[in-house]
Amino acid sequence: MNMRWLVLMLCLLTGPAWARPQLKIVTLQHRLAEEVLAPLQRLVGPGSSVSAFGNQIIINAEPAEIGNIEETLRQLDVERRRWRISVSSGDQNWARRDNVGVSGNVGNRHIRVWTPNGRREMPDSIGIDANEVETQGSSATSMTLSALEGAPAFISVGQMVPYSGYWVDLSHRYARGIPTTDWQEVTTGFSVKPRQVGDKVDLEITPRMAQLGGNGVIDFVSLSTHVQLKPGEWLDLGGLLGSRDEVSQAILQNSSTQGSRAVSLKIKVE
Repeated sequence: MNMRWLVLMLCLLTGPAWARPQLKIVTLQHRLAEEVLAPLQRLVGPGSSVSAFGNQIIINAEPAEIGNIEETLRQLDVERRRWRISVSSGDQNWARRDNVGVSGNVGNRHIRVWTPNGRREMPDSIGIDANEVETQGSSATSMTLSALEGAPAFISVGQMVPYSGYWVDLSHRYARGIPTTDWQEVTTGFSVKPRQVGDKVDLEITPRMAQLGGNGVIDFVSLSTHVQLKPGEWLDLGGLLGSRDEVSQAILQNSSTQGSRAVSLKIKVE
């Protein structure tokens, strides 16, 4: 075998040095490595790897793959954007009240009770007057919240309810890490977490129950939903979630034997 063939065989067996996998560690400035790991892993082929540790990305890949990863990291490792979330909510209330009045006299001792319409019966007679009064009302409020990208903001619907009965049952069925302390009252609403995806905002929306006067919360993570919208576009959150699951329905609507309450809720992220 001549020298030319020997050199060729050695090159085929060893391969070029520049194509061998290399180890490189990149320290991120603004994001945690876990946040950016998934898109980076799609950039490497068999035999190469990308892993995360704290704020560092550990790359074991060929030089060309390392170059692609570093270019992608320059786009992903940017300062978190602060989003402004505008909330517009309205309450529709309906209530019923029964009024009952009695008037009359007994023997020589007069007992007079004014009826709801102001009528008074004459002596030697007893009258009972009853009527039903229905009232309807509405109110509108607006507020502005601020949230860092990837961090949650809480939208309260302003409903304070006893933490008992129905709400305890919902917590046990849909939530994790239910409280072991004795909660008395809670306020309900939704946690919203904004992330930018291209030219749109991805909102992760989770029903939430928060302890009044304390720091405890129950997030119904299993009922979370994602929706994408353009910055500055209004989203009818009440219409989206009003019929989606039991917890969201309970937050947006509250009924009793005396009346009912429905909440309309719209949000805008910009």
